[in-house]
Amino acid sequence: GESIETLRNKLAEHPENISLMAALGKLLHTAGWIEESEELFKRALAKKQDVSSICFSYARIRKFTKADAAIISHMEALLENDKLTESERINICFALGKIYDDCEDYDNAFKKYQVANSLQRKLANYDPAAHEKLIDDTISVFNRELFNEHHNLGNSSRRPVFIVGMPRSGTTLTEQILASHPDVTGADELMYFTDVCMNMPALFKMNVPYPFCVKELNKTQADTITRHYLELLDKHSSTAQHITDKMPGNYLFLGVIRVLFPNAPIIHCRRHPLDVCLSIYFQSLDKHHAYSYDLMETGHHYRQYERLMEHWREVLPGPCLEINYEDLITDQETNSRRMVEFCGLEWDESCLEFYKKKRDVKTASNWQV
Repeated sequence: GESIETLRNKLAEHPENISLMAALGKLLHTAGWIEESEELFKRALAKKQDVSSICFSYARIRKFTKADAAIISHMEALLENDKLTESERINICFALGKIYDDCEDYDNAFKKYQVANSLQRKLANYDPAAHEKLIDDTISVFNRELFNEHHNLGNSSRRPVFIVGMPRSGTTLTEQILASHPDVTGADELMYFTDVCMNMPALFKMNVPYPFCVKELNKTQADTITRHYLELLDKHSSTAQHITDKMPGNYLFLGVIRVLFPNAPIIHCRRHPLDVCLSIYFQSLDKHHAYSYDLMETGHHYRQYERLMEHWREVLPGPCLEINYEDLITDQETNSRRMVEFCGLEWDESCLEFYKKKRDVKTASNWQV
């Protein structure tokens, strides 16, 4: 609320500033004030400056229909400008892809997504062989023997709940349902384990890279990692019985997570691979998802994820639950009850009204939430 007021005041002082309009429009949308957000984006679109970021944000605030033909024409006209930078063109094409998709004009939607992704792919650096090696190394390091050897390193806390999976697999919906429970707080996507694992050799002056350095982890180092993580969770709530961390990519680091938190619930969100891969392709994901701008590379990445999850099913000790996105949306109550029970909580009806929960949702699918 304070941020919105601050931006409103700034915009009153500088009514022509596109960056302020974009920032305030996004904030209003995140807070759920859709109509006010849309009014602001419409005002911004009429400006003669670069409005590509406005197009991108505007496309994500609601579902569009054929009645929005004027908006489509306006954005298509912007693409006629030869002086557009590649990033401007990417933004407008992703926006039009989303709007055409909403309008069930799938041919035009796919063409726009292809243009946007092929431009973005030129700026990305996905190395399939390097990623495959990371999966190979992870599988070789984290065997049953390692979990047995490291069984005394962990913290017994059940407070964190890890929600993992591929992007676009239902992690946001899962967190939103659980965070609607009075004893649960959602912490959104925490980069903690990505940062800790990738920097572990430097943090603890180890001589071998991740994941091999995990073999050398001692109790003092493990305590340092778990203490800092629990302190981070405390910043989100000092009272909640459980705090969810829905960083999807934590599936890569479940071995470390399980060594450090042997009792913490892990929820793995699954969805049909075609839906996952296409949905990823249709989002403008950031540089951490360099595989997402080419369908072959997205498919490759998905197969590596599947290979690793198969390994975790075989070797990972402790509580794990798999939730299928398709089941969750067709029978929300049964699957919500499974998740709540899995976390060791009493059932609460508010989990069925997750959409009433007043919390910002900062994911690509927030307009759907």
